Amino acid sequence: RAGGGPEGARRAQARGEGQAAQGQAAQEAEGEREAREGEGL
Repeated sequence: RAGGGPEGARRAQARGEGQAAQGQAAQEAEGEREAREGEGL
């Protein structure tokens, strides 16, 4: 039984939050890099 009950729901939520946090960090890093390149021009 995959992901049955509240335990499975908690795990799925934690996994989703982790992926969202990674995506946000990647966007922030890319924004900083673009800002630095913009200043260099």
